[in-house]
Amino acid sequence: MKKRKWLWIISFAACAASGIVLLTAACSARVSGHMKLTVIDAYSLRAVANARIILPEAGLSATSDQNGMAYLYGVPVQAREGALAKVPCDYGETTIFVYAEGYLPFALFHAHVYPDRMRNGPTLYLFPEGNEDGIEVISMIESPAEEWVKRLLDSYMP
Repeated sequence: MKKRKWLWIISFAACAASGIVLLTAACSARVSGHMKLTVIDAYSLRAVANARIILPEAGLSATSDQNGMAYLYGVPVQAREGALAKVPCDYGETTIFVYAEGYLPFALFHAHVYPDRMRNGPTLYLFPEGNEDGIEVISMIESPAEEWVKRLLDSYMP
């Protein structure tokens, strides 16, 4: 009888440990989305081919084709943290760097990434070198969705 009891305890412990391992793996699985980016000249609005696009947090990169387009697959959807996580949001964010010969380096912060979806955008506007006095880089920030900002403000309203 004692042998059976120990066998049951060991089996239960093994099942519980397996469950914890599976739960941990599921929780750490990364949610991702996809992006179709377009790189264009900010003045002529013509496509910029061979622009190097880098998503530093994701470890992803791509090069724009002759139409200025590049596809990035498996872009991690990074959830908001801290006080901003109080209000759920249906997208995550990433950073996009763009480098092209003859153009100023470009950085877009907080670009929206939607889980399990292809985002058509953003369009990335590059400025030719030498046209902007004293400016060495271009940086922009994608604003959060207005309805999310409203919900966030409402959640902190006194």
